[in-house]
Amino acid sequence: MHGAAPQVRNVRRIIRLEPGADGYVPNVLYDRGAGRERKRTTPLLRPMERLLRQCSEAQSTAALDYLERHYRSSGKTKNGWFHDLSRNLVKAQRRGGRRIKLAKILIP
Repeated sequence: MHGAAPQVRNVRRIIRLEPGADGYVPNVLYDRGAGRERKRTTPLLRPMERLLRQCSEAQSTAALDYLERHYRSSGKTKNGWFHDLSRNLVKAQRRGGRRIKLAKILIP
């Protein structure tokens, strides 16, 4: 049979004992918890933390998008940034708003 190994959720760690100078030495082949950090937020506050993180990412995306549009508009015509101001703001806010996923906040 070819392909990926079947997923087993109950296995935490696989250790192979290999012969060494002092007897057998454990060699960790798989550790489910390795590389994962412990969640340091109270479960009650996780939805709020997720909402704040998504809002800040959305604002960052909107700001960068507006800046690109601003430079593009100012390069087109004299005072082009001012003529396109409302359109650029609306488009940037819409793009930033797409970063917020309410379903992910309410239902983890």
